[in-house]
Amino acid sequence: MGETMAKSSMIMAPITLILVIITSLLNSVCCICNPMAAAVLGLIAGGLCVYFEKPVEAEKSAVRGAVAGMIAGAAALVGKTIGGTIIMLVAGSGKTPVACLPGLCDLASAPTSQTSWLLSSFFSSCFCGLVLFAIMAGLGALGGRLWFWYIHRKTNTPPPGISAQPSV
Repeated sequence: MGETMAKSSMIMAPITLILVIITSLLNSVCCICNPMAAAVLGLIAGGLCVYFEKPVEAEKSAVRGAVAGMIAGAAALVGKTIGGTIIMLVAGSGKTPVACLPGLCDLASAPTSQTSWLLSSFFSSCFCGLVLFAIMAGLGALGGRLWFWYIHRKTNTPPPGISAQPSV
């Protein structure tokens, strides 16, 4: 990992961690907060990495952006696990947890132990964190590629491998 990629990762990882913890705590209000935050932060991580590193090839910009997205995505995984577990502890304190199938809780539900409920909440948060990781890696590659094309469009130089003259 280059010095410039480390610079962008040191900027994006703490920001991602804090924002994903906050959006995880808001997840009971609006369940779209985490994926939207991951999408925006993944694009920013990829673009920031390419901004600092300035690779000469489009493929390298996508790869570097994806790696920056994965590093920020690892912070999102940790943040989602922490925030999701905290909100489940707060939401479930003092209640008897009930196990049921989503949408069928009125028809079939059973009381369960506090420990199994907390473990299922923890692993559910981990799975959601893995989804955020994947979103950020993919959109980090896209952000890196978009920033690469923006730089070459701004300087009016064609990217390597593309001729300046249109073919007829």
